[in-house]
Amino acid sequence: MAAALAVAACVAFIPAVVRACGPYFRVAVFVTPQPENPQEFADGKLGVIRPTYSKENLLVAYRILHDAPLTATEKQALSGTAPATRHDDQTAQRSWLKMRNTVPGRQQLYYLSNQKEIANYQFFINCNDDAFKTATATLQQLITQYGASGPAVKEWTDAQDIVFGNCNKGTNAPADPPDSMSPVLRADRLYQIAAANFYAGYYDAAAEQFTSIAKDKTSPWHDYGLLLAARCYIRKSTMGPLLAVMGTVQTPSDTASLERARRILEQVVSDPSLAKVQASAQRLIAFIDLHMHPHEREAALAEELAKPSNDPQFAQNVIDYFYLSSSDQNSSGEMAKWINDVRSRSPKAIEEWKKKPQSPAWLVAALMTANGQSPDASALVEAALKVPSGSPAYATTRFHAARLELALRHAASAHELIDTFLAHAKNLPLSSRNEFLSLRLDVANTLDDFVRNAAMQPVAISWDDGSNDPNQDECDTARPCNKLMIESAAAKRLDHMPLAMLLRIAKMPGAPLVLRRTAALVAWERGVLLNDFSVANAAAGEDARLDKQDAGELADFLKAQSLEAKRFAAAFVMLHWPGAQPSFFSSSVRDEPMRSLDNYRRNWWCKDFLSTSYAVNGGRAKATDGPYPVFLTAREKSEAQKEVGNVSALETAPNYLSDVVVKWAHAHPNDPRVPEALYLAVRATRYGCTDDATTRYSKTAFELLHQKYPGSEWTRKTPYYF
Repeated sequence: MAAALAVAACVAFIPAVVRACGPYFRVAVFVTPQPENPQEFADGKLGVIRPTYSKENLLVAYRILHDAPLTATEKQALSGTAPATRHDDQTAQRSWLKMRNTVPGRQQLYYLSNQKEIANYQFFINCNDDAFKTATATLQQLITQYGASGPAVKEWTDAQDIVFGNCNKGTNAPADPPDSMSPVLRADRLYQIAAANFYAGYYDAAAEQFTSIAKDKTSPWHDYGLLLAARCYIRKSTMGPLLAVMGTVQTPSDTASLERARRILEQVVSDPSLAKVQASAQRLIAFIDLHMHPHEREAALAEELAKPSNDPQFAQNVIDYFYLSSSDQNSSGEMAKWINDVRSRSPKAIEEWKKKPQSPAWLVAALMTANGQSPDASALVEAALKVPSGSPAYATTRFHAARLELALRHAASAHELIDTFLAHAKNLPLSSRNEFLSLRLDVANTLDDFVRNAAMQPVAISWDDGSNDPNQDECDTARPCNKLMIESAAAKRLDHMPLAMLLRIAKMPGAPLVLRRTAALVAWERGVLLNDFSVANAAAGEDARLDKQDAGELADFLKAQSLEAKRFAAAFVMLHWPGAQPSFFSSSVRDEPMRSLDNYRRNWWCKDFLSTSYAVNGGRAKATDGPYPVFLTAREKSEAQKEVGNVSALETAPNYLSDVVVKWAHAHPNDPRVPEALYLAVRATRYGCTDDATTRYSKTAFELLHQKYPGSEWTRKTPYYF
């Protein structure tokens, strides 16, 4: 009924996750921070283990690496943990309100909070889903027996409104049952009074009332009485310490209440007549031991969780274990140590591997930690190459062996390791494949070699709010992203290639279309911006062959004879293509088509746009310091550096484009394209990157449009320049 039986009521004091206001942008996810397919991961298909994995996922990996895979029971227990962490699910409350609102003669309610605020914006889940589910079922039974308009239903529902009013701020209780009330309805009312006191925080009174219910063998709530009395004492004891510092284990301020609760629960567990609540009682005993004997409970859980079991409470035990091990700075358990060393990439992992050189788990942790300067890097590579292909550690050890070989300047060896692995890899998770392909870009020794892996299939198109919520994804493992996209590491290297090389990519018949067309567009825009119209002409021609719509819009540019005419024709096209940029790299996926404006000003280019994505030692780097492909010749690198430097020195797009349009308008006032171009120039200053000079450019274009073309439709569309 009104009181829930789930243990979660005792531990769910963590506020629900609340996302900040956006805007959020879609991003292509090539490597997921968690296993992309949790079920396959739990089945042993680990792929490349990553330090970003949650502790729960690393526990699964630890078990599998120790040849102790999860049992079917453990997998099932873990698969149900995610929904339970979502405190914003109002399904149970809505079901209750829908049933409650069918009772005639009462104000309709459409929202009911299950959280109580204590202080300083701290909340805890006061009324669990079970409370609303039980109340819904009870009301349904009463309506079936007495009818929705019956007095008994009205009185019960009035009392239940008081009970659930205490979930949030209320502290009231229903009236005592009158002598005229039937025995069953009287038992219901006494239960409602006890529940109301529990939710109001009057735990001693509620415990006494639930104990009385337990003694009344005629009450339909008799079996639950002692269990709920114990919950009252647990809540009384744990509220204080859990409010002090969220997420830490502290000595309860009222150990007597916990001890009293444990005695009651032991009584429940030993009573065969209370079998229906004994599993809940066992969970509550575990909760009490967690608080009263944390070190002992942690050690016991570490031993239990390290080996296969059929415990249906496996998921809760995992939660409790990490709650304890995270709070215990002196935790010495190997599993917790391994998980923490992996997540932090601690150098201690290498020392642990030296102590246990036969351990695949510690080899994995040590490999993740090592770099090219590590004294043990070569020894780690040697050990990694001995891991057999059937080992669950194989993908991880091969990846880091290749990474370390590259760091040790053994590029040929890294090249061979990656190619050999990928040639024989079967059923490799897409994230893991993409990690190998991204590393492969670093060892590409020719342009053709680089181009083969520059476009990859993303695992998901998600959002940049940090939530990694699969329900938000446009595509994921259930809905594959059936398209290739240019991965960010590849994009940064492409941005640091000379124009002539970009033109070569655009002409490569075997290259992915997305790469060819992007290369053609980037080469065309950069060629125009750098006054290299030989490259710009060739790139425009190549793009026209790849896309018919582009071909029509580039026709004037390709036909133009003078440099000034080409520059204006290019600016006119660019103003129509706000999504086209002289760069491969983008921190987010642009939702709008190339010819449509983005309302968040992700249009055209910004000043020094090539520098915004590169950082060195935590600070912003110069674009010319960017990642140049290793296969560039000295001459090609010099050309690329010069071009990148010149492009980075350009003004922001609205300023540049406005200046080109205004100059052409003065020289060719009768060109029928001019009014529209001036309108587009003013528009660009609203939707593109701006600086202190932008208003001046916008005003100049605006005044010219209104002075020279007062009757134009484009003038009517441009009432302001700001």
